Amino acid sequence: MLKGGAGSLGDYKIETPLTGILSKTDYDFVKADFEYYLHQSLENYNDYSPLLIMEMITKAKKERRTQPGDKKQTPMDAYFQAVAVMDGKPNIGLETAEEFRRISQSMPLPSQAFLLLYQLELTPEEEARRLDQPMRHCYQLQDLDCFCKIEDMAHYTRPGDSTMVVKRNLLWMTKLPGILERHPAFIAVGAAHLYGEMGLVALLRKQEFTVVPLRYD
Repeated sequence: MLKGGAGSLGDYKIETPLTGILSKTDYDFVKADFEYYLHQSLENYNDYSPLLIMEMITKAKKERRTQPGDKKQTPMDAYFQAVAVMDGKPNIGLETAEEFRRISQSMPLPSQAFLLLYQLELTPEEEARRLDQPMRHCYQLQDLDCFCKIEDMAHYTRPGDSTMVVKRNLLWMTKLPGILERHPAFIAVGAAHLYGEMGLVALLRKQEFTVVPLRYD
């Protein structure tokens, strides 16, 4: 969140501390993960949002999973931005860092806390087996149905979906039609933003855009 430019650390301060949102058992669970992966005390971040804590632990988990000699993976958005720059193409974001921060922080604190606990339930090994590997398999098959069934993305039942998927899709739809009407564009988003009645595919079709799947070799 912060690395992506979505505000400063102070922007994620909250009035109710984590100890007032989480039960003692849940707080101790988060504290153990936080201190194991980040080698610092969670008490220093007691006044920061659960989403920020989740982001910090998730990033540290991914770094822990990386083996020596592994090729560093470039984030998708950074990769496509670099391609646009090299090709001299306009590079237009669907949301600003401030818009992302405002949407993410609009999630009620209890929902943020639930999402934090939900994300921490899986060990890095379980996450790879239950999520990363199946998603990679579906991606290689170019099968969006397969991809979205992994966590029922089509019905927005995952914690945080109504905020982090639906609200962002609706924000992007205030910009996408204008972009597409002005010139041809390549739009890069995560698979969770494509599926379901509030997905970008359905929302674009409602505005009479023609959307068809395109396979690649």
